[in-house]
Amino acid sequence: MKIRAAVTLCLSVLLMFTAGCSRPAVHEDFRKAADRENGKYCFTIAMTDTAGRYDLHLYSKIDCRPSVFEAMPDTIRMNMMFTAPSGQRYSEEFPVPKQSVSRETDFSREYEIPYRLGLVPAEKGIWRLDITIENENMFPGLRGLGLRTAWKE
Repeated sequence: MKIRAAVTLCLSVLLMFTAGCSRPAVHEDFRKAADRENGKYCFTIAMTDTAGRYDLHLYSKIDCRPSVFEAMPDTIRMNMMFTAPSGQRYSEEFPVPKQSVSRETDFSREYEIPYRLGLVPAEKGIWRLDITIENENMFPGLRGLGLRTAWKE
């Protein structure tokens, strides 16, 4: 009986140490609007696992009264510029409907936007993603932009 308890304790401790050394499944990075680089929200994405897939979600918050929110354009127009580890660039437009709010109160709107799900990168390594919100000046109260990267096997 004592041997079984000792073995169970040792395995439990070993599992805790192993879990502490494993790769985090999710990485979040947020850029405040005031911290943009030349008008761009810049992120690095570690996509180094050759067997992995990645889910990318954008998140943000707009603080404003309902009347101000209603006067804003219907679409948040984002320009996405990926730079591969080799330097190759890929760009696309990513329109986000203003009404795709995840949570709201009388004074704020929160967004959780799926951007790419099950992404298998063309190259493995450290990627850069620069996001420009083309009509950002028409969204007063936009706090910034975040990127959540989830690694999946």
